[in-house]
Amino acid sequence: MHIISCTFLLAFHVAFAYECIKTIKTSRRLRIPPASEGGRKVFNCTYHLINYGGPNHMFELNFQYLDLGRVEANGSCSGGYLKIIEETTDELRVLKSTREIGRFCGKTKSNTLLRFADSIYLFYYSDYPKKENQVRIRTSVLPKLIAEDRFPGLTHSMNPTIPEYVDCDKLIQSCSKTGCTITSPGFPGSYIRAIVCRYYISFNQGSQIMIGGNILDEYDVGTMEENCKKCDRNVQQTQCRNDRISVFEGRHDFTEEIVRFCGKGSIPKVVSRGNEIVIEFYASQDGRMHKGFHITVHQLLSKIDETRLGKTIKSENHLQGYIRPIRHWYPPGYSTEAWLIGKPSEKVWIQVHYKVKDEKILPDPYRKKEETCKEKWSIYEAAEIGKELIGSHCSDNRENIIRSYSSKSNQLLIEFESVQGSTDGTSSDFTLFFLFYNDSSGGVPQEPPCSEVFHLNSTQPRLSLILLQNRLLLRAKSLSCSYKIKANDNERLRLTTKRIKFDPIRQCSSSENNKNNLCSLNVNKQYDTIKLLDSDGDIIKCICLSSTISTTYWTTGSEIKLLADLTNIYPNSFKDRSLYQFEFEIEALENNCGVPQESTHTGKIVFPEKQLHSSQHEIDCFWKVELPKTYQPVFKISQLTLDKYCKESFLSFTFSGESEPYSRLCNQNQNSNEVLPSHWGEPQFESRSSKVIIRLRSIRPTARFVLKWTSVAARWLLSSNDSKTIKENDECEFRCKDGISCIPKYLVCDGAIDCPQGSYLGEPLDEAPETCLLITSRDYININWTIPVLIFTVILATILLTILCCKKSRDVNNVGVSTFNEKHYL
Repeated sequence: MHIISCTFLLAFHVAFAYECIKTIKTSRRLRIPPASEGGRKVFNCTYHLINYGGPNHMFELNFQYLDLGRVEANGSCSGGYLKIIEETTDELRVLKSTREIGRFCGKTKSNTLLRFADSIYLFYYSDYPKKENQVRIRTSVLPKLIAEDRFPGLTHSMNPTIPEYVDCDKLIQSCSKTGCTITSPGFPGSYIRAIVCRYYISFNQGSQIMIGGNILDEYDVGTMEENCKKCDRNVQQTQCRNDRISVFEGRHDFTEEIVRFCGKGSIPKVVSRGNEIVIEFYASQDGRMHKGFHITVHQLLSKIDETRLGKTIKSENHLQGYIRPIRHWYPPGYSTEAWLIGKPSEKVWIQVHYKVKDEKILPDPYRKKEETCKEKWSIYEAAEIGKELIGSHCSDNRENIIRSYSSKSNQLLIEFESVQGSTDGTSSDFTLFFLFYNDSSGGVPQEPPCSEVFHLNSTQPRLSLILLQNRLLLRAKSLSCSYKIKANDNERLRLTTKRIKFDPIRQCSSSENNKNNLCSLNVNKQYDTIKLLDSDGDIIKCICLSSTISTTYWTTGSEIKLLADLTNIYPNSFKDRSLYQFEFEIEALENNCGVPQESTHTGKIVFPEKQLHSSQHEIDCFWKVELPKTYQPVFKISQLTLDKYCKESFLSFTFSGESEPYSRLCNQNQNSNEVLPSHWGEPQFESRSSKVIIRLRSIRPTARFVLKWTSVAARWLLSSNDSKTIKENDECEFRCKDGISCIPKYLVCDGAIDCPQGSYLGEPLDEAPETCLLITSRDYININWTIPVLIFTVILATILLTILCCKKSRDVNNVGVSTFNEKHYL
C-alpha cells in the first residue's frame, strides 16, 4: 500500500512539475527550483536520492538554505513546504516500507538531516513561488564510521529497520559519575517530525535527579510566540504549543509538569523532588528545521534532613543548627513554612544571610502591577494569641543581607513565598542559623556558642560532625570550641577525619603535626589546633596540618572530645569556604575487646574474653594501662597467636602522648614473650607518670593472647629539680636480680615471677625457693618467739600472784597463834 501511494504521488508530481524531477545516485549540490527555470512558475519538484553506498551507509542532507512558505500559529505549513519521505527495507532486504518524516517550511539556515534509508524522496511545493523561495541542499552518503567520527553526538539508531517512534522511548535506571546523556533523534542533526519520545528516568529510593546545567545542554525545538519572547520563563512555558520538551515529576503521572522548553536556549539546572521523572519530546507534523536538544542527567544522593523548610523544629531534638534551603524545583505560587518551637523557658535566636543571584530581572507583562516581589521571606513572632511580623526580605533586592532576630516567646514562624517558582530551588539562596537559649540571663546572645554535646545510641550510632557550621562565628578574632560525643558505657568510639583545612598561614609543618605534645608546646598559640581527647582526658592526637586523607582514631572508653583552638582569624574568612573546614565521621561500636583486670601494681588481659563471631573479619582493640609514679611496665605475653601479615596484624605498645610504639610484635606464634620499655634501665624522674596504650590489630578473628603486666619501680631516680642528681629510690622494697629494678614486697613469692627476666630467662628470680624459704622462716621464727613470751608472761604473773597470796595467808596465821597464846597464858 505504501508503494502504491508513493507511486501515485510521484506520478502526480511528474504530471505538473514541468520536468522538475530527477534521480540522483551521487553526491550533489541541489537548488530547488533549478536556476535554469528562470521566471517559470514551478509549483512542484521531485528528487529521488539513491543510497549508492549500500548497507551501513547513511544519508547526510546539509540544508544550507531553506526559505519556503511559512509556519502558522497552529504549527502547520502554508504557502509551501518541502516534504521528505524515506524508503527502507528489512534486514533480509525483502520487505520495503515508506515513511513520511515531516514537512518543513519557514526560513532556516545551516541544518543537517542524518538518515538511514535505501532512498529518500524530496517533494518541493509552493503556492506562489517567488525568487527567494528556494532550497539549497548538499547531499552525500557516508559510511557508518565516518558519520560517527564527523558527528560525535550522533545517537540515531544504527538499525535502519527500527523506526524512531519506537526507538526513542527509553528507560534510564543508572548513570555513571559523569552522568547520562539524552538527545533528540538524529542529534546533532535535525530531528524528524510527527514523533513523541518519552525518556523515563528512575533511580534508587532516597535519591534525586538533576538534569541540565551543563555548558553542552541546549535546545533548539519549535518556536516561541513573538509576543512572549521577553516574558518570564514560567510564562514562556505556557506558550509552547507545538514542538516542545516537557519535564514531569514522577513516572506514571503526567499531571505535575516541572518545566517546558521551546524555542532556542540553554537547558537550566532542574532538580526533582523524588527519584523518578519523565522527559517528553513532542514534534508536530509541520514546522521549521531545528537542531533538537542535548540534556545531561545526574543522580543526586539526597540526605534526610529534619531541618528544612516545611518542618517543625523543636529544641528537644535540635538545640542549634541550620535550616536548609529548598533544594528541588517548586512551581510558581509556591509557599511553605518552618516552625521553631522551644521549651516554655526558652527563646529563639536566628541569624539569616540572604544570598541573591546576580541575574537580570526580565519584565513580565502577565504579572499584576502590585506584585513587586518574586520571592519573599517573612519572620513572625508566633504566640498563642496570633502572629506578629518582625522581619521580611524580598529577593528583588540585589543586596546580600545579614540580619538577626530574637523571639519574645518560645516560638518563631518562618514563611517563604515564591511568585516565579524555581527549577532547582536556588533562585533565592539563604543561610539560616537558629539557636534555642534559656532566658534566665535576660539578654540576647551576641554570638551563638560553638560548644556542643552529642549522644550516640542504637538508633543513631553514627554522626557526621562538621565543626563551625555557622561560619558567621569566624567573624571573631579567636575561637575556642568544644565538641563532646558520648556513647553507651559498653561501647567505644571510632573517629575518622574526612577533611581538615586550616588557614595555611596558621598551620604547622608535617613533622610538627606528628608530635602529640605539640598542643602542650604551643603555649604562644603559634598554630591553630584541634585536639582529640580520650575518655580520661589524654590527648589521642593534636592536629595542626590540613589534610584530605582519611585517618582513623579509636578511644579506649565511651567518650571523645574535640577542642578547636583558632587564633588570629582574618576578618573575611567566613566568606572563604576553602578555609576552616573540619569534617569528621564518628561511630559507636560495641566493645568486644574486654576490660583489663587491674590491681595497684599488676594486671591481666585475656583476649578474647568470649568467642568471636565468625563474620567478624577485622579486629582493632585498644587498652590503656596506667602506672604509678616512677614505675615502668613489664609485659609478659603467653599463648600469642597472630596472622602472618605483619602490616595488618600486630600487637603494639605505645606510651601515651607518643606517636610511634616502642614495641611491636607481629607474625608470632609463641608461648611466652616479655616486652620492656625502650628506656629500660635509665633513671626515672620522680614526678613521671606513665600510661601505655596496647593495641591489637588483626584482619582475621583468629588472634589470641594472654598478657600480664607488673609495675616495676626504678632503683635509681632523677631529681625533678636537677636532672643530673641521681638518688636511690626509697620505695625500693625488693631488689630484682638485674640490679636496676624493684618490686613491692607483697609481690615476692606470690606464685608468679614479677621481676624482669631479661637475660635471666628460666631463673625463678623473686619466686626462688631460697628467697621464699628465707622469708617464710623469718616469719615463722617471729611467730614462735611471740607465743613463748606470752606464755612466760602468764606463768610469771601467776607465780607472783601465788607468792603474794601465800604471804598474806602466813601473816594472818601468825596473828591468830599469838592471840591464842595470850589467852591461854592468862
